[in-house]
Amino acid sequence: MFKKIRAAFETRVTVSVTTPDPERFLNDCLRAGLLLQKISRTSPLELTAQMRAAEFRRLPKLVYGKHCRVRIRQKSGIARRVLPYLRRPFFLLGAVGAFLFLHFASGMLWSVSITNNGARDSEILEALAEFGLKPGVKLAELDEGQIKEQVIARLPHLSWVGIFLDGASAEIAYELRTERPQVIPNDEPCAIYAKKNGILTKLYVYQGTPIAAVGETVEKGDLLVGAEVPIGKEGNFVLSHALADAEARTWYEMTAAIPATAQKKEYTGQVFTKKYLIFFEHEINLSPDYGKTPFGYDIIIEKKDVFYGVPCTLVTETWREYRTVAVAKETETEQLRLESALTDAISAGLVNGGISNARFERTAQNESISVTIFCECWEDIAAPGAYVPSPQINHNER
Repeated sequence: MFKKIRAAFETRVTVSVTTPDPERFLNDCLRAGLLLQKISRTSPLELTAQMRAAEFRRLPKLVYGKHCRVRIRQKSGIARRVLPYLRRPFFLLGAVGAFLFLHFASGMLWSVSITNNGARDSEILEALAEFGLKPGVKLAELDEGQIKEQVIARLPHLSWVGIFLDGASAEIAYELRTERPQVIPNDEPCAIYAKKNGILTKLYVYQGTPIAAVGETVEKGDLLVGAEVPIGKEGNFVLSHALADAEARTWYEMTAAIPATAQKKEYTGQVFTKKYLIFFEHEINLSPDYGKTPFGYDIIIEKKDVFYGVPCTLVTETWREYRTVAVAKETETEQLRLESALTDAISAGLVNGGISNARFERTAQNESISVTIFCECWEDIAAPGAYVPSPQINHNER
């Protein structure tokens, strides 16, 4: 193993020997202890061989006076490649400095990016920076678990924060907190109210006292099932946690409108390119100053890291000029799309229900395309609510 490593660092020389007696030359080298490798005969009077550089220095004495001509064809070895650089102290100093800088930079955090999920990203990044996650800090000093707990405590509208480190960059992800719906415990009294206007078609009461009846018209907020259950003598009752299913016929009218024309881009063919470097959050311009950039350009941005692990990025922006032209939309197609969107919007708001029948009214003008839906639906309109005591005197709460 040691011999192989030493051989890899030794400088070796490939020589070409021209002599009238090649066999005699090889025998002389053998008697002198010179180790020749990769010997090949290129002509009757010429051969090539490889030998160590230290042994090559003994070769002139061996061939002196024997009508031999020795020429160096190639030098190889790690030391041979490194030696020219070692003779240049400033180059060596720069290489050592670059290595130390890369070693130092690889242990630092240079960029923090965030995936938007509905919150103010700047607010989250400010909180992360306040608790230690920001460009320029050492990766070994980051306590990801503690930082996540501190950010969630600081921003209560977040339910989860994830910090994913990838080399010298950090990717932030988060989830918003969903408000818990108001739920009345089963051991507390409650009543059932109508959450929409409609005509009751079904009313199944499992607990409580029915107040409304099938066939009646109810309005939003009307009491459907009461929490007071009469017992014994007149005026006495107990309170219960009302449970019921209340299905009703409901009606909806909704309108959707869109512009009758759309803006289409037509490229003029004018293109110009801007290049700049971003180094430690500082921008270094590499292109001429084009002045104030007008509107009406598409920008294609390409980013490329100049050195791995170093916060130096080459940014190329390609600007393509365009103009907008008004194009009329296909009326029939857009009206069908609006009808589908209105149907989906109403269906999404129905609880355990559906659309019984629907009628659409289309309108097409010079500036807009609109559709109005008139539909009859069936759905569950029961909504539990807090119990409101009636003006009675006797209350026997269970």
